[in-house]
Amino acid sequence: MDPETCLMDIVVNMQFLLSWSSLRDLSPLHSYVWVKPPEGWIKVNFDAAVSDTCFIAGVVAQSYVGTVICFTTSCFLPYSSLVAEAKAYLLVVKLVADNGWKFCVFKGDAKLVIDACRLLDDCLWEIRPIISDIFSFALVFVAWDFVFVFREANFAAHDLAASAMHHYIEAS
Repeated sequence: MDPETCLMDIVVNMQFLLSWSSLRDLSPLHSYVWVKPPEGWIKVNFDAAVSDTCFIAGVVAQSYVGTVICFTTSCFLPYSSLVAEAKAYLLVVKLVADNGWKFCVFKGDAKLVIDACRLLDDCLWEIRPIISDIFSFALVFVAWDFVFVFREANFAAHDLAASAMHHYIEAS
């Protein structure tokens, strides 16, 4: 599959996932609903999908009214799942810094990475250099918060990464 077709498939899948997400949040069986950030803030969810050959980071950014303003994926060499999640977080922080967004809440389902971003001194050695890079990029923000969310509440970023992984493996 050529890269342009692959990208179009990912965009179509993402549009479906995002429209489906509003239905999921209304389901009485679904206890995880979208919580908007404060006015003027950007909410960015991230996740990583890991395979034997690579890992794919998925990122979805939304405005405080819920509008998707950006989504992206990136493919990296394989690492441990912890390093993959930390690299996904670094991708998120770079994306936010590059877009000039100053007020952000970052949400992910990798508790060890979120905790490391909250308490650098307690960081595992395996991800310490990545977390240090995250902090160097975060210096451009006026205010930010790192929030752990359960996988069920992080499905857009998770599904984006998984869909991109599927297309990457198919194209290989």
